[in-house]
Amino acid sequence: MPLVLVFFAVFGLRAAFTIPTELEANWVFRLVQPTVRESVRASRWLIVMLGVAPVSLGWLLFTLAMWPTPTALGASALVLVTGLLLTELALSNWTKVPFASAHEPATETLKSRAAWYTTSLLMYQFILSELQFRALHSWTTTMTHLAVGATLVIAIRTWRAHMLRSRTPTFDVISSETTTLNLSEALS
Repeated sequence: MPLVLVFFAVFGLRAAFTIPTELEANWVFRLVQPTVRESVRASRWLIVMLGVAPVSLGWLLFTLAMWPTPTALGASALVLVTGLLLTELALSNWTKVPFASAHEPATETLKSRAAWYTTSLLMYQFILSELQFRALHSWTTTMTHLAVGATLVIAIRTWRAHMLRSRTPTFDVISSETTTLNLSEALS
């Protein structure tokens, strides 16, 4: 259950960041453009504080009531590390300032990525939960999984810093036309 909550928290918050609260207020970001690194850092911090950390803390409190303390701590640490890894993957090509870019709904996004998100969710939930369950049987295996997760987080951050070094945050152009999602071909 905590992996599903983390998955939806990470991608839900990432989607929410693309919708501006007040588009006219982004003049500050246009005047003094933050770097992509600063935008990613702000997005990461928000996702971790609003999504990953509360689920990990809630899972820790839940498991402490049922399991021995070392097992509960290991399970919560695994949820936290996998949440951090998922956050890094979700922000791997992120170039937007949270809540400050115009949102243009893409009609093909939901159709083209639905299979990807569903497959990712199923793999993240079932395969990763099985690996975590097996890792909890041995403190050494748990620590190995945590070390591998932390190494992957660092590797993704390093790769992103290299790839997005020369890019600037994007501020999408406001479209004055009405856009529909056209999810069903029968209604088109």
